[in-house]
Amino acid sequence: MRVTIRPLSVWETSVSSSTVLPAGALLADCKVLRRPTTGLEEPYIVHFDSGGRSYTCPLYQFQPRTEAVAELAETPWPAKAVAV
Repeated sequence: MRVTIRPLSVWETSVSSSTVLPAGALLADCKVLRRPTTGLEEPYIVHFDSGGRSYTCPLYQFQPRTEAVAELAETPWPAKAVAV
C-alpha cells in the first residue's frame, strides 16, 4: 500500500481520461510494468487502484510523489496487561 504525498497526475483506465489524485490518496495493488516503446513513450509505468478505480502513470512521476505506508494489520499493538 502507498499514499500520495503530493498531487499525482494519472490516467484513469476505465474512462480513458487524465485526472489528478490529491495528496493523501491511498493506492493499492501497485505494479510496475515495462512496456516496449518506440522511443517516444515512457517504458516504465505503474498500474494501481485508488478509491475503487484503476489508474496508470509513468514510474518517474509515481516514485517522488508517493511513499509506502504500513497496513493496519502490520501495525504492532501494545501488549495488554493481564492481572494475576
